[in-house]
Amino acid sequence: MALNLLESTEKSVLSACLNNLDKGWHGHISRVGGNSPETLFGDPKNKATFKIINDILIKGNIPSIPIIADELDRKYDALFDSDPEDFLYDISLSIGMQNLDHLDSALEELKKARENRRLLKSIQLVSEDMQDTDVDVEPEDVIERLNEIIKETEVSVSVEKFQDIAKQVFESTTPMWSQSTGISKLDKVLGGNGFEAGTLNVVAARPKVGKTIFFNDMIIRIIQDGNIPIVMNLETQKVEFIAKTISRAIVDDTIPLEVEDGKSNMGISWGKIKAYLSGQEVLLTRKEQDAIERGKEWALEQDWRVAFDSYMSMQDIESLIAQEKANRPEDTKIILLVDYVQIQVQDKLHSREEIEALTRFYKRLAIHYNIPVILLSQIGRQGEDGKPSAHQTKGSGSIEQDADVVLVLDRPYSRDENNPVDCIMQINGTVSRLAPGDEFNIFVDSGTQLLHEITAEQEAALLGSAEGFDDYMSDDGKDFF
Repeated sequence: MALNLLESTEKSVLSACLNNLDKGWHGHISRVGGNSPETLFGDPKNKATFKIINDILIKGNIPSIPIIADELDRKYDALFDSDPEDFLYDISLSIGMQNLDHLDSALEELKKARENRRLLKSIQLVSEDMQDTDVDVEPEDVIERLNEIIKETEVSVSVEKFQDIAKQVFESTTPMWSQSTGISKLDKVLGGNGFEAGTLNVVAARPKVGKTIFFNDMIIRIIQDGNIPIVMNLETQKVEFIAKTISRAIVDDTIPLEVEDGKSNMGISWGKIKAYLSGQEVLLTRKEQDAIERGKEWALEQDWRVAFDSYMSMQDIESLIAQEKANRPEDTKIILLVDYVQIQVQDKLHSREEIEALTRFYKRLAIHYNIPVILLSQIGRQGEDGKPSAHQTKGSGSIEQDADVVLVLDRPYSRDENNPVDCIMQINGTVSRLAPGDEFNIFVDSGTQLLHEITAEQEAALLGSAEGFDDYMSDDGKDFF
């Protein structure tokens, strides 16, 4: 590769980095570059810029062009004939890659080019020594140096014998583990026992159907089973998330589902809890106040992690998983929940490409760390009067392609103008490579963020008696759905 082409690629990489400082791409670049601008970049100015970005990031600060320029001026003043900020703006205004896949390719191209040049230099030195009459070169020395060069060019690939893999599986007490959903029909669709380790599970729905309720219910079930959720809650405010989590946590799952006078017996709506936590006036019984206080005590005991930053890079997410795996006992079962994939898109003009990169990333993450990933996804609003399906997932067909299971949520009975029923959610799990698909109904309480299995008799009773369903949810819970 010609030197000018190398420098052009370096500038493209830095352009993408500078143009996306607010999106966390510098962390992604640092991971691929190995925090080693000395070997990745050849041009001194590009190398210095990349190193300053890393230094600022390591200190926990957010890089910006003025901050980078000040650091360049302080540490590398001799490199720049004019103001470093002018140099940075010239690069940031150039056309750089705006896609993570392209960025990966460019960085890999740089790394390979640098490595090739280094190896060629090593061979050139051996050749010059052999031709130099003043240097006494032994054949053994030449062979040893060439073998070192060959060894450095070898690619390390992890390939095991089948019999060794089989032995690992046979000797493992948990070669595959699952997280139950608490709903038998749903567990069967997911492979028999719930969300399986090493799988990507997509939960898709149109807006306001119940993805977040599904999400919050699963968080509590994971905790109740003694497992650890890692939650990426990228849309909900903290107080709302806390209120919804407490509302679901204080539900007594052992109480049979009952409906009387259009009301369920499933607990306190999160709307009331949010108002209570916010210091607003809200009508609560003494029993309800005590329950919320118990929920607050429970919340203060929880040590699992929640991220609220939609700009987290793939490197940040993977680091979070790796840290949790490293800091907990080896047999700890961790489940990653993401709400939702479309909100992670940084470049709206290339949303399809970014979603494809994200779904491939989450699929690899599930397999590599042997964890279930539950990824929420929006379904487009087109054709809202019709039945939603997996191929309508918003932004990219890769969601359906990469997922092991796609669960499509719907509220078909709420669309009946004469007999609307909002408390039944339909789950379509026909897109599944793990088990025969199925479609079934469950009870949903928006107020307490609860999903509940119902019998055929209960379902028939709920659908056959719509009177009073407008205020069916726990008090004001429906208003907050």
